[in-house]
Amino acid sequence: MEKAGRDKIRFLVSRRGRPKVVILGVEDYMQNFIKKPSFLVEIQKQAARAGLDKMTAEEIDEEIKAARRARRK
Repeated sequence: MEKAGRDKIRFLVSRRGRPKVVILGVEDYMQNFIKKPSFLVEIQKQAARAGLDKMTAEEIDEEIKAARRARRK
């Protein structure tokens, strides 16, 4: 399981020669099997173009706080 999550490797588990389950990491699953709503995809593209996709959690928290302070005024 660690290797699947860390290295994005998928494992096919079989029983008596028949495939039964696939083990893959959550990130791999989310990226390849969960369809994101189109509005979310567009927001993510805009963030990447603006360089905001590289923000740390602390920077995001500060942005949220600043926006809330500005809204209160």
